[in-house]
Amino acid sequence: MSGSARARIADSSKESVNAKKMEAKHTAPSPPVKKNLVLAKKSFSPSKPTSPHINVYVCGLTHGVMVMRTEKSNKKNVEGYVQPLKNKCMEDINFASSLDIVKIVNQREDPETNLPKKQATSYNCCLFVNIVAEEENTFEMRKKWVQGIIDCLNSHLLDFQYRQDFRFKADETEMVEGKIDGKLDSYLIDEDIGGILGRFVYDDVESVINDMNTVRNIFESQQNRENCSEILSRFWHHWN
Repeated sequence: MSGSARARIADSSKESVNAKKMEAKHTAPSPPVKKNLVLAKKSFSPSKPTSPHINVYVCGLTHGVMVMRTEKSNKKNVEGYVQPLKNKCMEDINFASSLDIVKIVNQREDPETNLPKKQATSYNCCLFVNIVAEEENTFEMRKKWVQGIIDCLNSHLLDFQYRQDFRFKADETEMVEGKIDGKLDSYLIDEDIGGILGRFVYDDVESVINDMNTVRNIFESQQNRENCSEILSRFWHHWN
């Protein structure tokens, strides 16, 4: 076969290939297959929103103090509705004692600020307080304590108009070298620091304010340490 013949065959093959490519390019793809919609079988498809719940947090502090707080899972810095529990504790001391709640107080803004912390709703943040021997202030003990309160909140023992779902979320205790490091002024305002120490922990205020190791174990804020004599003397009998 001559060279010119081979060239004509090659050109013809290229044209055939190009023609097939152009044909494939301009050929419309098959349309998607639709379901056979039967009107008689159509039904409403309800949305399934996630139900918000109430997170429960616990924290261990020095001197055997434990505190519990709540927060809505879908709203930052907004507590769960716990007014029925607060009311029941105020009306029935034995009921509060059965849950190991010794006091319900306002949460402190921060160690430097002796003011109640505010929720996003402008209401004060609430704390439930318990106290145990320092060696008993363990994760297991704290979890057991708040779980008892959670079980009560989720039961029908309290008069809730609308039921809520309370769930344990976390233990916020600060630990350093295996020991609790959170000081009382990280959560409690001055009157409650003096009150709980005077009622449950120490016999006499003078021995406390004259021992700087003890003072440092009570207060995180240096200003509060320097003013400890005034703070503790003023509020020593606040819980009595």
